[in-house]
Amino acid sequence: MWGAICEADGPRAKNWNAVMRKVTQFTLRIHDRAGIFAEIASALWVKSASIQAFSADVKGRKGTLRMVVDNAPLARKAFKESALKAREEEVIVLTLPNKPGSLAIVAAKLAKANVKILYGYTGPAENRRETNTYLGVSDVRKALKMLRQQH
Repeated sequence: MWGAICEADGPRAKNWNAVMRKVTQFTLRIHDRAGIFAEIASALWVKSASIQAFSADVKGRKGTLRMVVDNAPLARKAFKESALKAREEEVIVLTLPNKPGSLAIVAAKLAKANVKILYGYTGPAENRRETNTYLGVSDVRKALKMLRQQH
């Protein structure tokens, strides 16, 4: 398994290509009940903010919803008007080729820079041959710097 990390700088990684940037992610701590996601999605819809990608998990009676939207200011307004508390943080979004090894190369490069991937999720890219991968990492600036150097 660790051999793949060494290969991140090898011949398979030479044609690696990704578009990367940082974006605002909203994280909401929610109670596990029917309809909560509908309420959140509807609040964004009313303000014309589109969900680009999301991740949700539930532990016990509480859950965590992470999402990236196309218009952060509209989302802020929607959450405020709906009395929803959302924490904002920066995450990396990478538009990667939808082919085997793309994420492995990214993960290996981040590991080499000692940047931990804390969580991740995906969403559609404009081109169906690509995917948008959203990563919460231990150090956003360091991660972007490393990935751009190796790009």
